[in-house]
Amino acid sequence: MAGEKHDEEEHSHGHEHTEVELEEERQKMVKNFHEAGKIAGSILHEVQKLVLPGESLFDIAESLEKMIIDAGGRPAFPANISINDIAAHFTPELENKTLVGETDVVKIDIGVHIEGCIGDTAITVDLSNEQGKLVESSEAALAAGAEALGVEHPA
Repeated sequence: MAGEKHDEEEHSHGHEHTEVELEEERQKMVKNFHEAGKIAGSILHEVQKLVLPGESLFDIAESLEKMIIDAGGRPAFPANISINDIAAHFTPELENKTLVGETDVVKIDIGVHIEGCIGDTAITVDLSNEQGKLVESSEAALAAGAEALGVEHPA
């Protein structure tokens, strides 16, 4: 019947349009993931300038989050700054008065999101210059993970 064929053509055309929209959305997401990672990587290069003896963890976290916003992203999660035996994921709160010490090992973990697409990266800063193997191992693990995923390593 002629009416049935017309309905099938509309349905088929609608399906093609949906595939085009999905591909456009996929490309937009890939672009957003890439941009989020690019911002996170660029901020990571600035960490050495922020992690100095006597600096407040809270102030460093605030600076990192402001840098993310100034670069066009949004923090994906609060900046994590962990010192020495705290392995990871410590977020300083407003009342936190902890200062970076002369010989601290400081781990910074930041995430940037662009429309929900997240770029997440971390770095270890050894102010004592005595934990070279730890820093080296962390960098090697990050590089191996980036290579396995086929993404660019920020270092």
